[in-house]
Amino acid sequence: MLQEKRRGISKKNSSFRLRLTEIHPLPAEEKDFFRIDVKKYDEGPYVIQGEFELVDGSGAAFSTGDTVALCRCRHSNTQPFCDGSHKTCGFREASGAPK
Repeated sequence: MLQEKRRGISKKNSSFRLRLTEIHPLPAEEKDFFRIDVKKYDEGPYVIQGEFELVDGSGAAFSTGDTVALCRCRHSNTQPFCDGSHKTCGFREASGAPK
């Protein structure tokens, strides 16, 4: 029997959260391949790829595919998704991971 395990990742005062879904059992050799990739683009969005569900603060799921770009500049007309507004609104942020 397949069991579905869900865990929510949320940030206080956030208007949405990411719900990760993992289906068990997976063959041992495939367990290492279950992953979510989150990339922060300098002066651009967060891009999330993998098997996930994006839900709003009330728990309603957004309709997405396996890749989504989330707005960081706060100027998108399609919040929480990126619409490219960061290119014209003057958004500047290029922090990197510590080395």
